[in-house]
Amino acid sequence: MDTTMSDSKTPIGITPRHASMLASHRPIWVNRNREPINALPLDVFQVIITIRWREDGERFAILASHVCRIWRMYILSMPLLWNRLEFVGTAPRWDVLEAKLGRSSNALLEITVGEQPFIKSSIPNLRRIMRIVVPHVARWKSLRFVNVPHKIWRILLDRLKSEAALRLERLEVVQDRKQFRLPHQRIPITSPRWDVRRVLFNLPRLRTFEWTNPAADLSVYPAFQNLVSLKVGAGSLDIAPLPLVRVIHQLLSQSPSLEILVMVHGPDNDEYTLPDEENVDSIAVPPCTHHHLRVLDIETTIRVRSAVIRTLVLPRSQRFSRTYSYGVVDIRCIDHIARINTTSQLQVISITGNADFGLEPEPADNHYVTCLPSALPDFGNLRILAFRAIDFMDGKWFPDLGSCCPQLKWWFIEACRGYTVASIQSMVETRLKTEGMNPVEVLRIDPPWDAAPECLPTLEQVSWFSEVLNFKRIDDSWLEGSVIHPDADDTY
Repeated sequence: MDTTMSDSKTPIGITPRHASMLASHRPIWVNRNREPINALPLDVFQVIITIRWREDGERFAILASHVCRIWRMYILSMPLLWNRLEFVGTAPRWDVLEAKLGRSSNALLEITVGEQPFIKSSIPNLRRIMRIVVPHVARWKSLRFVNVPHKIWRILLDRLKSEAALRLERLEVVQDRKQFRLPHQRIPITSPRWDVRRVLFNLPRLRTFEWTNPAADLSVYPAFQNLVSLKVGAGSLDIAPLPLVRVIHQLLSQSPSLEILVMVHGPDNDEYTLPDEENVDSIAVPPCTHHHLRVLDIETTIRVRSAVIRTLVLPRSQRFSRTYSYGVVDIRCIDHIARINTTSQLQVISITGNADFGLEPEPADNHYVTCLPSALPDFGNLRILAFRAIDFMDGKWFPDLGSCCPQLKWWFIEACRGYTVASIQSMVETRLKTEGMNPVEVLRIDPPWDAAPECLPTLEQVSWFSEVLNFKRIDDSWLEGSVIHPDADDTY
């Protein structure tokens, strides 16, 4: 293999002198059937190292730099491997951080600031951080604050008013919920008088914005023309359902490129408090259409989440939560979702007949079950389907999943009535024999304690299910909040 390199093929960050040294290097041993890695062209070697670095992070770069003199010289000359600056310890390694900054050359910087440096020596540590990062504001690619006191992140972000970070793509001001923070960790991190608009107007390339600040006022946010992901945390949305709907409509109308919207509705208290549900079922506003939103994850009650969904038209929606057990919608939503999204991209849906998360179907919602057989065939991309606390009226309104939802892989039935295990077995068997239908890979059946005998699988049925798929009678993954996975696009 020819390892000779011209200057035109020298990778970025490698000087001609380094290139000539690497090209002239010869391994001590040679295997006829396998070339040593040091004989690879530099650009190929660089690609291999970068792939592993993306998987394992800076730890791999440090480890690889100690393999041999040639590797160390080469890896220390790759700016991208040293662009992550993390100020997270009580006593940051300033010499290491400054060395990494020097090695990063002109690479875009990914900066993380935690709360630990400011517990005892806040002002001295802040000054050192600013001396390191502020002169390079033009290279900021991402800036993340985690539980940092508001005075700290205000000072750093205020610098963006005079020195715009034109390359900043990700800004995150993250605060853990109050109930998850220990008393000694509750450094004040809110500032109701600080105007976020003064900073956000100078970030033209911002694509990911997370603002879990309980004092945030969403009504003053500017229009995010290029924003792709927006996450808003607990406390900033301690409002009634109707104002919540209006805020969501405003954000969607101002952010035409938005694909992911994650929100926590309700107060930020020591204990979880349910948000207000007053007049939630009577909300009537003109529908809001958004053509790019894929994920709408609102942490709230089932009634409020369902009321919001009924006011939206989302042709590209894929799921309503990162976990199928938390993004539950009431059965009243199904006809709306199917009717307005005839080419639905929906991948995950969890449907309940009890919006109070009880285990008994609500009689007032029984008539909505009639829409299920006609609605589910529109969900041609559905991967995960869960039924919860639904009465299927002796099987009359149980959807025929043997002939629809060809991409379905996971199927959950919890606390439901009016179905038979025999009919479920028939549908699973039909999918196994039908070309173009994905076989069901995971099936969970958890009937209520007083369920009719036909809702309980017999030993023979349990044995049959166990041979063709992953089967359990009790779905413990509901309690664990299992993350959506089967072929789901882009977890977030």
